[in-house]
Amino acid sequence: MATYAQLQQQIMLLEAEAQKLKRSERAEVVARLRADIAAWELTPQELFGRAARRVVPADEARFRDASGRVWGGRGPRPRWLREALAAGARLEDFRVGAEPVAEKPAAPAPKKSGRGTQPR
Repeated sequence: MATYAQLQQQIMLLEAEAQKLKRSERAEVVARLRADIAAWELTPQELFGRAARRVVPADEARFRDASGRVWGGRGPRPRWLREALAAGARLEDFRVGAEPVAEKPAAPAPKKSGRGTQPR
């Protein structure tokens, strides 16, 4: 019966051998996949779904929301920003590096006179 140390040594040797085989077979697999893609005229969208959007690096971001979504300030405004602006937010509320804008105090509620209006 093998000891724990012997089994660990065997595992290490087998993993190294598996990595060598993987590297040697990789070129064959890539060639076979490329041939199939060409034969079937497959597009990247068919293989991987919708194209990934470019993520704006944080140092390029000019506007950011609380969820971390960013916009560099170029091109059309993203949906999250358009929706926030439509809901009453201001563009300056999302500017990166700007001082937080204090919210305007809510208008005071009208005082009730104590007399209800009665129909006449």
